[in-house]
Amino acid sequence: MDVDATRQAARQRALPQLKSLPAPHRRLNRVCKPAYLGRKRGEVGRSRTTVLQATTHQWIGTYAGAGNGDYRGDLKRALEATTRYATALALPVSQVVIRLDGLYGNAAPVTDVLHADFGLLARSRDYALLDQPEIQARLACPPDAQSTHPESGTYRALYDCPDIALTPTGPRVRLMVPIPLHPRAPPLGSSATGWCTNCL
Repeated sequence: MDVDATRQAARQRALPQLKSLPAPHRRLNRVCKPAYLGRKRGEVGRSRTTVLQATTHQWIGTYAGAGNGDYRGDLKRALEATTRYATALALPVSQVVIRLDGLYGNAAPVTDVLHADFGLLARSRDYALLDQPEIQARLACPPDAQSTHPESGTYRALYDCPDIALTPTGPRVRLMVPIPLHPRAPPLGSSATGWCTNCL
């Protein structure tokens, strides 16, 4: 299951205010509020989370909220919908893999999914994981594999860290760390020079 959360921006142009026109109102006021928009252009925003069965492309659910929304609440609803879907097909939830994108890439949402007994594949946004001594020791050794992206030609060394504590008291996960062999300038917003995103 792909659980994908996005933020959408909306522009608010000046409204004409003439005596000959009715009182102005904005239709987006019901679904948008001021929000963190990142690099997107706009004055207001909304959040949207979709749940898609990856192999059959069946839509399982979609959830939205004004402004920044409630992404953890949306994730909880997505897990409930996925549980109902698995139950209808007589599948144990332990055989369902949830794929989360970067918005859910910190410890709290990942722990929510793992506590619900789902399998998990997530892109982490927590670069502090790379500071753990176990990971630093692994990165000092030769990589487990090297890969080349078929379209961009980017070379990466892959390091497999099979048993890493997500939090001091939390679950232990398998962490894959890809490192570019020919580092380029990091994209805007990157917090760790020379490192790519890591995967849980």
